Parts: sequence; structure tokens; C-alpha cells
Amino acid sequence: MSLKDELSKFSKDELIDFIIKLSDRLEKVEAKLRQYENSNTPTSQKRFKENTQKDLGDKKRFPGRPDNHEGVGINIPKPDEIKEYKINKKGYVRFGKRTYYTIDFIDKPIIVTKHIVFTYKNPSGNIVEAPHDFSNKIYGKNLQAFMTLLKSIGVGHSNISEIIRNLRPDLTICESTILNLTDGISIKAEKTRKRMINKLRKQPYSQQDETGLRLDGKNGYTWIFCNKQYAIYEFDRSRSKEIP
Repeated sequence: MSLKDELSKFSKDELIDFIIKLSDRLEKVEAKLRQYENSNTPTSQKRFKENTQKDLGDKKRFPGRPDNHEGVGINIPKPDEIKEYKINKKGYVRFGKRTYYTIDFIDKPIIVTKHIVFTYKNPSGNIVEAPHDFSNKIYGKNLQAFMTLLKSIGVGHSNISEIIRNLRPDLTICESTILNLTDGISIKAEKTRKRMINKLRKQPYSQQDETGLRLDGKNGYTWIFCNKQYAIYEFDRSRSKEIP
């Protein structure tokens, strides 16, 4: 028997009384639930969560690639090395080939180069060195730039030294060495930075913005001041107007 047939047995007054009692019971249940679920209750602990799915209309929830799209694949850089695999045996006739690319670390991403610069006496009797294109720093500019990049994204000096040693196990480099290197680069870059700040101040306009950033467990802010030509970054614990 259906619910409608069951309810038809009751009189109008009995149905009204039943609805009132049911309403009172629902209010008590809702009051009980509010003790456990309110505006301060974390979403993960709520028993009944709201449906937050947006009305996307005709759009798909997970659209993926457009219909009839063939894709573009990966953009392969210009190869640094080309290896050819051939069979040099009698009776084998080559009639085709296939090309395949691999992108990987080389066996030793950090190389050690020994430079021997010979000295000469020129016709005037002066001592000269053969021309060379390396600095007198034991750590090359690319490796120094790599260390500085890691430092700029928040990697600590000890972790940087561990990364370097993993890339080249026979290389011993300690965190104090990396500290000195990154500090030296920072000091050299500060002069350029000051020149850029002075040029940016003279521009007719600039865009300025900040975003929160925690550093060493404390709140702070990363600021950017830029226009079409220059971009200056600044970290500060404050977001007050004195920073700009």
C-alpha cells in the first residue's frame, strides 16, 4: 500500500496534528545537529556538506582537449649530440631509418676541467699568457648561478651542498663555501639592483604589488615593483606603505 493510501485513512484534523508533531521533532533534531555543526566546524568534519559544484551550463566539468584537436606534442630542443646506430656487416642493405629523442641528465652533469695556460715571451721581451676564456674562480659561472638559483627559491646552504655532492660524488663542497659564493654574488648584484631602482623611480609609472611569504617560520611579504623595462623584488616583514 502506498503512502498516499495510508494517509487517506486519517481525518483532516489528525493529519494537521501529525504534521505539527513532525515539525516539532524536526526542530529538535536540527537544534541537536547545530551543536556539532556550525560555521566554525571544519568542512572535513561536517556530516552533511553543501553541493559546491558550479553550474557550468553547456561546458564540461573536465573539458580536456577540444574536439578534433590533434595535439602539439613536446617541443624538442636542438640536439646537443647525435648518435647513429648502424650495422656494418656483409649482406646488410640499409633501406630506411627511424629517429628517436631522449632528454636526460648526462652521466656527469658537473664536469671538472683542468686548464693549462702557457706563458710566452713576446718579441719585446714581455711575458704574456696564451688567451683563455675562463675566470680564475674554481667554481664556474654556471655552477655558481645554479647554487644561487637554488638559494633564491628557499633551499638551504646545507641542502645545496648535498645536491651538488649527489650530482658529483667525488666533489667536496661545504655549506660555508656556498654561503660565501651566494653572498659574493649578492654583493655584486646589489650595485646593478640599485641602478635599476634609480631608473625605475624616474619612470612615469610602475606597477607595485605584494604577496604573503613565510620565511623561517615567520610571516613576511614579497614585493614587486616593475614596468615594461625593469622588475625589482623585495622581501620584507611588513606590508606598510613605507616599503614602496
